[in-house]
Amino acid sequence: MIITEKYLRHLIRSTLTEGGLKMPPQYRRDLTPKLVQEAAAVYRNFMQGFNLWLEAMGEDPLQPIRPTGSSTYANRDITEKPDATYGDIDYLVSFPVVYNGSNTTEKRTDEKNSVKKYTSLLLEYLKTRSPVEVNVDLTGEVTPWMIIVRVPSGGFAQVDTVITHPPYSEWMKGMKLK
Repeated sequence: MIITEKYLRHLIRSTLTEGGLKMPPQYRRDLTPKLVQEAAAVYRNFMQGFNLWLEAMGEDPLQPIRPTGSSTYANRDITEKPDATYGDIDYLVSFPVVYNGSNTTEKRTDEKNSVKKYTSLLLEYLKTRSPVEVNVDLTGEVTPWMIIVRVPSGGFAQVDTVITHPPYSEWMKGMKLK
């Protein structure tokens, strides 16, 4: 498949929907490198549990790739700038998609349907399993991919899922969001 620059711009606009900070002020902490590392580890653990549940349901798993945006510097900053703070935590995740069409419009529809399907599955998982890593009430149903995780050092952190699909995963790995 040939990916045009125009299509990539559209993809960025349509699938990189970061929604800002939804966590109430009383739960917020400064996003230091240590907190980013903790939250990312909890998020990966949550995704592992979600993927096991998906597979048990006969669904393809999601592929968590890595933190992205400003939080990608947390590993470096933990030693060089331990007091650094970040605006948010973004985690790049590839969602499986079955392409039924071959033209760009049909592929976009298939990708949107994939996101809808996995959003519905996520909401079902949160409701039926109440995973300990997530504050289900704060995560809510409106923007469930903005996941509020419980961090080991206490409190919560918001991890925004940045959605991509397999054809774009390699390209997205190199992209900086901030």
